[in-house]
Amino acid sequence: MSARLWAAGLSALACLALLALPDGAGAQPGPLEFASCRSDQVFVPDPGLQCATLTVPFDRADPSVGSIALAVQRVPARAPRQGVIVMLTGGPGQPAIPAFEEFLAPLAHEPALRGFELVAFDQRGTGQSQGLQCLETGRSHGKMLLAECGEALGVTRPFYSSQESVEDLDALRQALGGTPLSLLAVSYGGHVAGMYAHEYPQDVARMVLDSPSPLAGPDALGSARIHALRYDAAMQFPMKALLAALRKKPRVFFLANPNNPTGSALRPAELRRILKAATRTLVVVDEAYFEFSGITILPWIRRHNNLVVTRTFSKAAGLAGLRLGCIFANRSITEHFRKAQSPYPVNVAALAAARANARDQSFLHSTLREFRRSRKELERGLTKMGVPFFPSAANFVLLFLGERAKEVVASLARQGTLIRDRSSDFGGAGYVRITFGTLSQTRRVLRQLEELL
Repeated sequence: MSARLWAAGLSALACLALLALPDGAGAQPGPLEFASCRSDQVFVPDPGLQCATLTVPFDRADPSVGSIALAVQRVPARAPRQGVIVMLTGGPGQPAIPAFEEFLAPLAHEPALRGFELVAFDQRGTGQSQGLQCLETGRSHGKMLLAECGEALGVTRPFYSSQESVEDLDALRQALGGTPLSLLAVSYGGHVAGMYAHEYPQDVARMVLDSPSPLAGPDALGSARIHALRYDAAMQFPMKALLAALRKKPRVFFLANPNNPTGSALRPAELRRILKAATRTLVVVDEAYFEFSGITILPWIRRHNNLVVTRTFSKAAGLAGLRLGCIFANRSITEHFRKAQSPYPVNVAALAAARANARDQSFLHSTLREFRRSRKELERGLTKMGVPFFPSAANFVLLFLGERAKEVVASLARQGTLIRDRSSDFGGAGYVRITFGTLSQTRRVLRQLEELL
């Protein structure tokens, strides 16, 4: 790539990491209105170039935040239209339009390309698409500069991720008429092209990649990450923090309900709030302890295309060694799961055990009766000893033993009773989880705790 184009790319990272958002709601993509490009919109003058602006929501989960204008260039098809070729180029901070004008636009005269509309757009935050301006202190360069730029973006950082470029590319496809795209990707553009093809395989006609980037790995601005929300000291679910996080439209949200190891469970009204907020997020609810809590939203998969419910035979059924579970979702989702599913995902022995368990409802009912008796006995005993614990809707209870937690766990292990030290889950020592067994087993562990405490 020429030095002039490299300089054009770096010019997007020149001053402060600030972006002025337009007022008003983010617009949905409509047909693009192309016109002759102004002199300040081109690097390599060509009378065949046309320019347009694609307006997309800054935050797709909350369009009222505002919109962002993406600069688009094209050379129209010079013969009956056969398709669209979109050029994706550059690394983070580098616009595509300069490279498009120098490399792809001049090829419009080639006979093989005369029937194709040649298109490029500057990804959000680059070049003419409201380019971010990052202060270069002189002490930073390369990846370090990009990392500092990402930090300076603050709460807006997630809106400049590769995933947002993927969604913007699909908005461009729709605005160009909705036909599948042929993607010509250079350098980091291969990363975005690969992600797009993975998410929208039906909308890709073909791809040409000069040096495909792996789909895995962090974004340069550090926007791709797993964000774990923490319960407070009272083990209250962080609903406010979750709703704020969902406004940033993460790709997937995982929820264990009841939670492990707290044992707390969200009620249907709270789950409705989550699904209402998750407008662009796949919500996966793990109902591993459903038989104990009695709370399920499995029927909701008929109404919510973004809801997945998982169940297991490892808990109430007592078949943990077979590693067998189920995924329930709308057909539109399960079709994608099947693409990644191995031909024979479950062995015959596990299937036979699952069928036998499903038919033996008397075993399940007797297990749950014993569980309820054990839970009452354990909670009564802990209350008598003055040991703090948290109400549980699962088949275990989380208690706080303070500084003696590790000592107690080790001592019980020497006596043949295994309980779990869960202190690492909460950033401090003292938390222990006890799973309910039979009534006699529960009375045994209570006697052992009384001797130790």
